Amino acid sequence: MYRCSYSRTEHLELVRCLGAEQVIDYTRDDFTRVDDQFDFIFDSVGKSRFKYCKRIMKPRAVYISSELGPKAENIWLTLAGLFTKKKRVKFPAPSNPAENLEKLIALISEGSLKGVVAREYPLEEVQEAYTYVIGGQKVGAVPVSLGANTGG
Repeated sequence: MYRCSYSRTEHLELVRCLGAEQVIDYTRDDFTRVDDQFDFIFDSVGKSRFKYCKRIMKPRAVYISSELGPKAENIWLTLAGLFTKKKRVKFPAPSNPAENLEKLIALISEGSLKGVVAREYPLEEVQEAYTYVIGGQKVGAVPVSLGANTGG
């Protein structure tokens, strides 16, 4: 499987360690201008758009974003994609959460899926965690710990 990722300069080595075969520094290069074409594009942080990625997508490729996009365009583009087999957007709505969880556990167990925790916050600091996340510079997940005495 060919894996290409884009990241900021200071995170290129981390992305390589997570399994990317090619890493593009988005502070220097526009990933939508590479000469390669891809079967699948997953924008995990919502910083691209389908219309800019179409050029680097193979004829039946799929684009997924973790964000709705401007004016919720990814939902509308997903609906439009139901009527075509060409390049299309799919909005990531889980159809079978229990089955998806089993697949995720299997991927983690076999080492195919690796997670990164940016910072962890106690529940009492949830506002600080939120501020950190919306700052747009986090790398990885930001779990909030409920602690031992919260009954969670």
